[in-house]
Amino acid sequence: MMTDNDPNADDSSMNRRPILKTVAAGGATAVLAGCIGGGDGGDGGNGDGNDGSSDGDDGSSDSGGGGATYDVGLVNPYSGDLAPFADRNDRGSDLALSEINNESVAGGKINKITADSETTSNAGVSASQKLVNQEGVDVLTGPCSSGVAVSIAESVTIPNEITHIMINSTAPGITDLEDNGYVLRSCPSDAFQGQALAQVVSDNDISSVSLIVVNNDYGQGLADAFQKRYKELGNTVETTIPAEQGRSSYSAQLNEADNPNSEGIVFIVYPQSFQTMIREAYQMGIQENYEIFGAESMVSDEVEQNVDPVAINGMKGTNPSPPIESEVYQTFAEEFQNEYDRQPTVWAAYAYDAYMMLGLAIHSAGEYSSDAVANAIYEISRPEGTEVSSIAEGKSELDAGNAINYQGASGNVNLDENGDPSGSYQHWEVIDGTFEMQGFVDTGQ
Repeated sequence: MMTDNDPNADDSSMNRRPILKTVAAGGATAVLAGCIGGGDGGDGGNGDGNDGSSDGDDGSSDSGGGGATYDVGLVNPYSGDLAPFADRNDRGSDLALSEINNESVAGGKINKITADSETTSNAGVSASQKLVNQEGVDVLTGPCSSGVAVSIAESVTIPNEITHIMINSTAPGITDLEDNGYVLRSCPSDAFQGQALAQVVSDNDISSVSLIVVNNDYGQGLADAFQKRYKELGNTVETTIPAEQGRSSYSAQLNEADNPNSEGIVFIVYPQSFQTMIREAYQMGIQENYEIFGAESMVSDEVEQNVDPVAINGMKGTNPSPPIESEVYQTFAEEFQNEYDRQPTVWAAYAYDAYMMLGLAIHSAGEYSSDAVANAIYEISRPEGTEVSSIAEGKSELDAGNAINYQGASGNVNLDENGDPSGSYQHWEVIDGTFEMQGFVDTGQ
């Protein structure tokens, strides 16, 4: 991995395929398969992964007789264990694309082409290969799962020198990928959330826990970060129990977690699996004997809607959070509410920022290619630049020859040398079957 912010020390990609496509007004639909028009661009995205491709059409149709179209891929879990989170990525990216394509960047508009990861590595890699090799995208965004994201990075984006912006993939190990600067993310590493979750559990006077952890990069990475900090705080992890996705029963894992030396059980799993686990845990009487905690991965409408409140009431945990008091976030939340009649999650903010950064990077570079984006995206959010929070502001400063510092809806998105932003976290508690945020976590670090 490079450490000097120059993702292009190996300039061997000069013979890469051409990536600019010029189309007449309204002509972008011709380059897409399974394209549908208008609306909210796949917010009900439980289909085959092509529903979101209307996003780019909305932008290119008003190009005034011609203009460049920049095809960008989104690998999203429209099915599988993380399907509840797919809408968040579509909504956030669609809101950004509306602004980007209304303004245009470097004389063109972004066209989003989606594919379904199915929340599995095999399907995610296949979807990414199609986007890169058949659709010809030079930038890939998504997916949700860290394990799927790492498989895509190692099999598709890194070897093909495709800039890969991860929106939801928080595993700490992603930081250390040997990616030549082509992999970055708009969400923070779970190295930070592990500290926050450990602090919350410790602050609730729980000195020993069992962990039930989804058996992939996300679960293992967050569990490692949690254990490190939890032990530093003087506490004990009695046992760490791996759990595969999509099982019909988790009684074996729950029985192992039912440890007389543990005072609490921490779940680091995905929402569909968690629903099965927590129902079984309630039937086994586990909630009567242990304090229950969890990470952000189970905070979802589906859990609230499908699990009896008595099974989850009193559960506590952590969730990444935007700076909700900032003017930038409040403007974003108002626009999101107007568009979708709901308040955004932090994941929608991460998706929004990923595409806003992409748009500004394209305009800064004056062209669209993987290498151009990989270089420029680090430079549009530097502290020394003029603060901007919209495409119009950013274009104005860039066109005047000024450096810019993009201020995101999710917070400060200054990328470090590994392509990671920092993050902030709130702690939550389930009250009457609803995940309620209780304030920000002070990790003391």
